[in-house]
Amino acid sequence: MAPSDALHAQLRPVIGAQWINVGLCVSLLSVAFALRHSASPAVWVRSTIILLVSLFMLLCGMKMRRGRRWAYVRAKWIAVLGGVGFVGVAVLPGPFPAWMRIEQGAQALVFLALANPLPAAGTYSVPGQTGARRNNAVAERRPRRWT
Repeated sequence: MAPSDALHAQLRPVIGAQWINVGLCVSLLSVAFALRHSASPAVWVRSTIILLVSLFMLLCGMKMRRGRRWAYVRAKWIAVLGGVGFVGVAVLPGPFPAWMRIEQGAQALVFLALANPLPAAGTYSVPGQTGARRNNAVAERRPRRWT
Protein backbone atom coordinates (compact mmCIF):
# COMPACT_ATOMS: atom_id res chain seq x y z
CA MET A 1 0.00 0.00 0.00
CA ALA A 2 1.35 3.42 -0.93
CA PRO A 3 1.88 6.18 1.64
CA SER A 4 -1.04 8.52 2.07
CA ASP A 5 -1.66 11.72 0.19
CA ALA A 6 -1.51 13.51 3.56
CA LEU A 7 2.11 12.39 3.98
CA HIS A 8 2.94 13.66 0.48
CA ALA A 9 1.32 17.00 1.28
CA GLN A 10 3.18 17.20 4.59
CA LEU A 11 6.53 16.51 2.90
CA ARG A 12 6.02 18.88 -0.07
CA PRO A 13 7.62 21.91 1.69
CA VAL A 14 10.44 19.71 3.02
CA ILE A 15 11.35 18.47 -0.45
CA GLY A 16 11.01 22.01 -1.80
CA ALA A 17 13.50 23.25 0.80
CA GLN A 18 15.83 20.40 -0.11
CA TRP A 19 15.74 21.49 -3.77
CA ILE A 20 16.53 25.06 -2.63
CA ASN A 21 19.48 23.65 -0.70
CA VAL A 22 20.77 21.80 -3.79
CA GLY A 23 20.41 25.04 -5.77
CA LEU A 24 22.45 26.91 -3.17
CA CYS A 25 25.16 24.24 -3.38
CA VAL A 26 25.31 24.43 -7.15
CA SER A 27 25.51 28.23 -6.99
CA LEU A 28 28.30 27.94 -4.40
CA LEU A 29 30.29 25.68 -6.70
CA SER A 30 29.60 28.03 -9.63
CA VAL A 31 30.94 31.02 -7.72
CA ALA A 32 33.95 28.98 -6.56
CA PHE A 33 34.61 28.01 -10.18
CA ALA A 34 34.31 31.62 -11.34
CA LEU A 35 36.78 32.67 -8.63
CA ARG A 36 38.93 29.57 -9.00
CA HIS A 37 42.19 31.48 -9.09
CA SER A 38 41.57 33.05 -5.70
CA ALA A 39 39.59 30.25 -4.00
CA SER A 40 41.47 28.15 -1.47
CA PRO A 41 41.35 24.35 -1.52
CA ALA A 42 39.19 24.47 1.63
CA VAL A 43 36.46 26.19 -0.41
CA TRP A 44 36.51 23.44 -3.02
CA VAL A 45 36.50 20.62 -0.48
CA ARG A 46 33.69 22.11 1.61
CA SER A 47 31.62 22.96 -1.47
CA THR A 48 31.91 19.42 -2.82
CA ILE A 49 31.06 17.80 0.52
CA ILE A 50 28.06 20.10 0.99
CA LEU A 51 26.78 19.21 -2.50
CA LEU A 52 27.05 15.48 -1.72
CA VAL A 53 25.22 15.93 1.61
CA SER A 54 22.52 17.97 -0.12
CA LEU A 55 22.00 15.26 -2.72
CA PHE A 56 21.77 12.66 0.07
CA MET A 57 19.19 14.86 1.84
CA LEU A 58 17.19 14.99 -1.39
CA LEU A 59 17.38 11.19 -1.63
CA CYS A 60 16.12 11.00 1.96
CA GLY A 61 13.22 13.25 1.02
CA MET A 62 12.27 10.99 -1.87
CA LYS A 63 12.47 7.93 0.38
CA MET A 64 10.36 9.69 3.04
CA ARG A 65 7.65 10.13 0.42
CA ARG A 66 7.68 6.35 0.03
CA GLY A 67 7.26 5.92 3.79
CA ARG A 68 10.81 4.94 4.76
CA ARG A 69 11.42 5.69 8.44
CA TRP A 70 15.23 5.46 8.16
CA ALA A 71 15.13 8.38 5.72
CA TYR A 72 13.19 10.49 8.21
CA VAL A 73 15.69 9.79 11.01
CA ARG A 74 18.73 10.53 8.86
CA ALA A 75 17.24 13.69 7.38
CA LYS A 76 16.32 14.99 10.84
CA TRP A 77 19.85 14.40 12.18
CA ILE A 78 21.56 15.84 9.11
CA ALA A 79 19.33 18.92 9.18
CA VAL A 80 20.05 19.64 12.85
CA LEU A 81 23.79 18.90 12.81
CA GLY A 82 24.30 20.46 9.38
CA GLY A 83 22.52 23.64 10.49
CA VAL A 84 24.85 23.92 13.47
CA GLY A 85 27.87 23.29 11.20
CA PHE A 86 26.76 25.97 8.74
CA VAL A 87 26.31 28.49 11.55
CA GLY A 88 29.81 27.63 12.77
CA VAL A 89 31.34 28.27 9.36
CA ALA A 90 29.40 31.50 8.93
CA VAL A 91 30.33 32.89 12.36
CA LEU A 92 33.77 31.55 13.30
CA PRO A 93 36.93 32.85 11.63
CA GLY A 94 38.57 30.44 9.22
CA PRO A 95 39.87 29.90 5.70
CA PHE A 96 36.59 30.84 3.99
CA PRO A 97 35.98 34.14 2.14
CA ALA A 98 33.11 36.51 2.99
CA TRP A 99 30.96 35.46 0.02
CA MET A 100 31.10 31.85 1.21
CA ARG A 101 30.20 32.83 4.77
CA ILE A 102 27.09 34.63 3.51
CA GLU A 103 26.08 31.60 1.46
CA GLN A 104 26.73 29.28 4.41
CA GLY A 105 24.47 31.48 6.55
CA ALA A 106 21.71 31.11 3.95
CA GLN A 107 22.20 27.34 3.91
CA ALA A 108 22.08 27.28 7.71
CA LEU A 109 18.65 28.91 7.54
CA VAL A 110 17.47 26.31 5.02
CA PHE A 111 18.82 23.40 7.09
CA LEU A 112 17.31 24.69 10.32
CA ALA A 113 14.03 25.26 8.49
CA LEU A 114 14.25 21.66 7.27
CA ALA A 115 14.66 20.37 10.82
CA ASN A 116 11.40 21.95 11.97
CA PRO A 117 8.72 20.77 9.50
CA LEU A 118 9.83 17.16 9.33
CA PRO A 119 6.97 15.04 10.63
CA ALA A 120 7.19 14.07 14.28
CA ALA A 121 8.33 10.54 14.99
CA GLY A 122 5.00 9.55 16.53
CA THR A 123 2.98 10.68 13.51
CA TYR A 124 5.19 9.03 10.92
CA SER A 125 3.63 5.67 10.23
CA VAL A 126 4.53 2.54 8.39
CA PRO A 127 2.62 2.41 5.09
CA GLY A 128 -0.47 0.26 5.37
CA GLN A 129 -0.51 0.22 9.16
CA THR A 130 -2.63 2.55 11.21
CA GLY A 131 -3.51 2.94 14.85
CA ALA A 132 -3.60 -0.27 16.87
CA ARG A 133 -2.08 -2.42 14.11
CA ARG A 134 1.02 -0.22 14.03
CA ASN A 135 1.32 -0.18 17.82
CA ASN A 136 0.96 -3.98 17.97
CA ALA A 137 3.60 -4.41 15.28
CA VAL A 138 6.01 -2.22 17.25
CA ALA A 139 5.19 -4.05 20.50
CA GLU A 140 5.87 -7.43 18.84
CA ARG A 141 9.38 -6.34 17.84
CA ARG A 142 10.33 -5.21 21.34
CA PRO A 143 12.03 -7.80 23.53
CA ARG A 144 9.95 -8.92 26.47
CA ARG A 145 11.25 -8.31 29.95
CA TRP A 146 10.80 -11.15 32.35
CA THR A 147 11.15 -10.07 35.96
